[in-house]
Amino acid sequence: MNKFKIWGIALLIVATLLAGCGSKQDSSKNPVVTTKDQEETKVQKEEVTVIEDNDKLEGEIVFGGARADIVDELQKAWAEPFMAEHPGVKITLEGYKDIDQTMMTRLAANQLPDICILPQKLSREDFSKYLVPLDELGFTEDTILNYHSGLGTDGTLYAVNPGTDLPGFIYNKKAFAEAGITEVPRTRDELLDACQKLKDKGITPIATGFKEGWTIASNYTDFMAQSLTADPDVNNKALTEDYFREEQLYGVKLLRELHKKGYLEEDLMTASWDGLKQDVATGKAGMTLFATWLPLQLPSFGADIEDIGMFPIPDSKALGVPATGWFYGISKKTKYPELAKEFMKYVFQSNRFADGFQCLPAWKDAKSNMKFAEELKSYNIPMVQMNPDNPDLVKVKNKAAIDNGKFIQEYMLAKDEAAAEALVDKYNEKWAQARKEVLGK
Repeated sequence: MNKFKIWGIALLIVATLLAGCGSKQDSSKNPVVTTKDQEETKVQKEEVTVIEDNDKLEGEIVFGGARADIVDELQKAWAEPFMAEHPGVKITLEGYKDIDQTMMTRLAANQLPDICILPQKLSREDFSKYLVPLDELGFTEDTILNYHSGLGTDGTLYAVNPGTDLPGFIYNKKAFAEAGITEVPRTRDELLDACQKLKDKGITPIATGFKEGWTIASNYTDFMAQSLTADPDVNNKALTEDYFREEQLYGVKLLRELHKKGYLEEDLMTASWDGLKQDVATGKAGMTLFATWLPLQLPSFGADIEDIGMFPIPDSKALGVPATGWFYGISKKTKYPELAKEFMKYVFQSNRFADGFQCLPAWKDAKSNMKFAEELKSYNIPMVQMNPDNPDLVKVKNKAAIDNGKFIQEYMLAKDEAAAEALVDKYNEKWAQARKEVLGK
């Protein structure tokens, strides 16, 4: 008989400031079994067993998630070893490109995969309608990040975010050296100074992928606000305040200033996502603002991974651990819930998911293999776990249907400051009306 062991940890990160602690809309986010050294780093051990005899596992399930581009690799890394241990089971992995649209369609048709990535429009109020409870699997507030975001409104755990990321500037070390930048910028003024040095050398200081919209949507609103305020509840302030508040506009205004100074792509309307990656990878651009999942994609665009680094958003008070992201659950329609639970544990309670998706493990005591996350943490800026969006906030967001990327595009291209401020008022009025219609206030 084989038993899966789950190790709990007494170190609570949620909503605290812990310096140096471990840890798109692009769905493109290298599999490794937890090592002996990693096991030895675990503390306050508590064994939890769900199935006494895993040799009795049987059935056939589908694991549906992101990264359609590497689904064959993950099939070999996750499913094949698991099936070799359990001859009576069959695991098939599927990957989706347009996750929200695909999963909303399958949700409406009541055809979710057994283990499924969840559309971000799925309300926590509806978790219990479609998903199996996961409370007995050892995922707790003490053991995983973003625990509360996976709770239904009945207080039951239905969803898990198995990997997370840290935001920061990704930069090309060769481009910085060519421009004479010897230290990464730690303040706004130092960022502007670095941009000018890069521009003087004919290097695009900051790549944005502007025409895509999503490439600037969260980075310059949520990431900036979370990092600069260190407030875990900063997003929920929109329930009683403007949608685009001072902290949400800081990065947007910075982008407009960078554009006016010629520090972004010369032709914003042709600046693409692939172009962004290629420019940073080859040193044509000096840096871009994203998160720890991006750097490992750059070698396929010509980068030597040793030439790529990350530094925190200048003037940061915190490295914000997002409460959002892609969550996974188990469909109520699965014919083999116990098999689905065991495979979910197998993938999520180790570095398998995090390494496969090139992100940070959400299992709190897991030792990260992400050198870029370790590089960010080396600056000794506290990590703060962001709180999940209030269910009422989600309702108002769905009603208002505000596209942050579109707003930023309009704001940056506004003819003057008066027009830009009028745009802010327009969107905030739209938000206020949606809030009134949904909440009556």
